[in-house]
Amino acid sequence: MKIGQGKYILIQILLMAVSPITSFAVSLRYYKSVVSQVFFVVFSFYFGYYYAFGYDIMNHYEDMMEYFVDRPLGDILDDFRVFIAGFDAYHVTFKYVLSRFDASMHLFGGMAAAIYALFFVLFMRQFKQFYSGRMPLLCTILFITIAMLVEFYWYQGLRFWTGAFCFMTFYMKYINTHKMRYLFLSSLAILFHVNLSVLFLGAIANYLLEFTKPLVRWILLGVSFVYRFLEIDLMPFLRAQLPWLFSNRNEIMEDYIWKNALEHWEKFREESNVVYDNKTGFVCTFMLGFLSYLFLRWKIKLEPHYKSLFFMFVTMYTISNFGFVNWVFYDRMFKLAVLLLCSYTFIVSHIYYCRYRKRAVMLCLIMAIPMLLVVMVPLVQQRAMLLHPELFFGNFFMDWDVNTRDYDYIWKSK
Repeated sequence: MKIGQGKYILIQILLMAVSPITSFAVSLRYYKSVVSQVFFVVFSFYFGYYYAFGYDIMNHYEDMMEYFVDRPLGDILDDFRVFIAGFDAYHVTFKYVLSRFDASMHLFGGMAAAIYALFFVLFMRQFKQFYSGRMPLLCTILFITIAMLVEFYWYQGLRFWTGAFCFMTFYMKYINTHKMRYLFLSSLAILFHVNLSVLFLGAIANYLLEFTKPLVRWILLGVSFVYRFLEIDLMPFLRAQLPWLFSNRNEIMEDYIWKNALEHWEKFREESNVVYDNKTGFVCTFMLGFLSYLFLRWKIKLEPHYKSLFFMFVTMYTISNFGFVNWVFYDRMFKLAVLLLCSYTFIVSHIYYCRYRKRAVMLCLIMAIPMLLVVMVPLVQQRAMLLHPELFFGNFFMDWDVNTRDYDYIWKSK
């Protein structure tokens, strides 16, 4: 039974007040509705409001309390300590605005999660032309894989992944429309994190490579694999040629500290959980296998309108390989490359579904593996902070603080 939009809004308001997790479930069920997407963002605020702090977000909150609260804007901008976290406009603006309201730790986390969710929703809306109608099961599986590839808890990084979804929103808009203004608007992501300039420069390089022979892309990819397997460190060269990119990061300007970081990342790769830390690689393998099956078995060629999206994956994969020794850089860029690949795979699977529909059941069973991987791994990783009754059965009227719980690996409130 269909209900009007006004009634649906009222139902969602009541659910959000009484049981936000129920509102979240209803929003997922009717995800095609704009109202559902709005309440998904509202639930994200609730989630960030009550979820335990981890990763960089506590550092950013403490920076706000120490350098922003009760200080005029001029003094804040004159204090070099404000920019130790980065010269990016987003984190400075975010902290300044919230400091004017004496934001609590809960409000800080809620706003970080809500803004992250907003850009995530805007990115997913770029596939509206495909999900607005009835989607085959295989396409739904691939759509869920796109949505869950980047782990939900990365809003706690505050800057990078929020900015990454800002970039992806405009870049997918460019892919859909082929209007150059959206390609240049993707550069706004740099306001969130200066390292996102790599994404924009990669997009420009991908555009310019369209005017060269395809062989050039594959040669560059091959060279990047040489750099990867030989573990060649490009950081000394980049520090010499692009000092502005590292001007606020004195800790990596010292050679001995950088060498220690390289040793730490190498040890981490050797000792880390195989499933957790190779999840993105597994997904990439499945997506490439699925595309190979479509290309070879069903003679499907690169979709002309969306081939730039596939080649952007190749470009970002190439860039990630060049930075392989830097685990943080590689992990971020490779995950973004696979996000581009998943997006292309979803689009192609939707457009050409009629060709392989007789094999759809088999393909669904196969592609359900990476979907389950991206859904279950972050839930298992964060199980200690997710599996408690307050988060599932609470609401905004409850007075509790998960940061007071005894977790060894998260920040505690002071």
